[in-house]
Amino acid sequence: MEELQIGQKVNNRYQLKEYKGSGSFGEVWLAHDDFLDIEVAIKVYISLDTRGVEEFKTEYKTAYGLTHPYLLAAMHFDVWEQRPFLVMKYCPNGSAGSIIGKASEQEIWKFIHEVAAGLHFLHTQKPDPIVHQDIKPDNILIDSQGDFVETDVRIR
Repeated sequence: MEELQIGQKVNNRYQLKEYKGSGSFGEVWLAHDDFLDIEVAIKVYISLDTRGVEEFKTEYKTAYGLTHPYLLAAMHFDVWEQRPFLVMKYCPNGSAGSIIGKASEQEIWKFIHEVAAGLHFLHTQKPDPIVHQDIKPDNILIDSQGDFVETDVRIR
């Protein structure tokens, strides 16, 4: 499996600009979408076999169409070199982890309200509630308007 690097293009469309972080399943990058001429976040997962790609696709289809102001929805799903990837709106203000110990009381209340609203939306889905399964400060991003949006929703 090829290591990702700055300047590399994913699917001849998304040029990797800046490494943002990684988890146990893949890496997140700031990328330029050459087709739309916008900055996006792209999460490229580890290489999977055909069964793994199908499971990932099923999970994405379950989450497809979930829209809420405090959820960061994937805009695009595809597979590149047996590696599933998601494209999302880029949140330039980092994660809630970056404000720990620095947030005002007002920011803390805003955080609680917006995260709770996003989780409530997931938990009230029909016919089956969706449980986030990985709530932590690094999975709550701060968008360009200063809102807290949940990412990395894993549906099982």
